[in-house]
Amino acid sequence: MSATLSRSVHIVVAAVVVALAPCAPARGAGGTIRLVTDDTPDGYVYSLSGSGNDRFISEYEGPDPFEPSSIVCGARVREHAAGYPPLGTMGGDLRREDPVNPGPDLSPAGLIADVDPESMDTCSTTSARPRFFTFGHGSGIAAERVTQFISAIEPVHGSFPTDFCGVILDTNSPPQGKSKTYSGGTFGAIPWNHRARRSARE
Repeated sequence: MSATLSRSVHIVVAAVVVALAPCAPARGAGGTIRLVTDDTPDGYVYSLSGSGNDRFISEYEGPDPFEPSSIVCGARVREHAAGYPPLGTMGGDLRREDPVNPGPDLSPAGLIADVDPESMDTCSTTSARPRFFTFGHGSGIAAERVTQFISAIEPVHGSFPTDFCGVILDTNSPPQGKSKTYSGGTFGAIPWNHRARRSARE
């Protein structure tokens, strides 16, 4: 795995990539949010190789990451670009576990849902507002009661060292072992945490 870790003076709000999240009505209708870390990220941004196929991954362990009949509405991503335009666009998807590899199944059979294209946009130059990927054109998808992985897919890097769309880390909390990567065709893990929350409309 190739990874770049840097401190950015532009980071002003805590948060990190790939946290499954509820539809807006869920917050007032019994939706749940489960913290995975202590929620105190420290402003570090990291990137992968910039191939256009690398993934920042968070694992939601089954068999019951969500309650029965839950709706998974989206994923909150704290992306950050400190380089020069043109800036890339982060993609994403939700996948089942690969039966033979320690991570998401990248075959067609592993796909649960792609993020909605209308929820994607040019990488943010501020960490003050998270990207909110949606599923099912904003209506959400039925939660599967299996281990699943939400990925943010890193866009191609630019010409300068800071020309990447990275994500923000929580390096303060004890490692939870749920934050993973896919880079250069290889699955890996990082010794820190994506500040992960999972939530759903139940």
